[in-house]
Amino acid sequence: MALRAHLSASLAFLILSVDPCAARGEAPKACDLLNAQMAASLAGGPVNAPFDLQGIGCSYTSKSGAATVGLTITDAEKTTPADFQRMQQTTAMQQGAKTETIPGVGEHNFYVERVSQENGLVVLYHQKMLSLGLKRQMTPALKAQMIQMMKQFLAKI
Repeated sequence: MALRAHLSASLAFLILSVDPCAARGEAPKACDLLNAQMAASLAGGPVNAPFDLQGIGCSYTSKSGAATVGLTITDAEKTTPADFQRMQQTTAMQQGAKTETIPGVGEHNFYVERVSQENGLVVLYHQKMLSLGLKRQMTPALKAQMIQMMKQFLAKI
């Protein structure tokens, strides 16, 4: 019985200490990257369980209902830099949106802030497109936090 408990504890430690994506030998899924703690940090408080969109998307809603945080990861092997620039220009033309490029984040990117509070950071990196969205009143600190999180995500792609 003691041996069984020891083996169970050892197995639990091993499972928790191995990156789940590396163990499967595949690219990380959105909910592997965006965890509840990160989402709560951006949302400004506790979040509900994630809504997993079959690996390509992960969305959290704050328990208060006041904020939503989401991450999508899609294949972008056919997306050219010109395509990405057109996407940024189209986004910038939306009413109440302003976009900017953030230096040092991925191969191509744009950050968008909207008066509707639907803000995001979209990055093209290693033939993947990652989009981190936050529906909440934006502050400079939240923007900086989104950029840091995206850098963490990119390091795992």
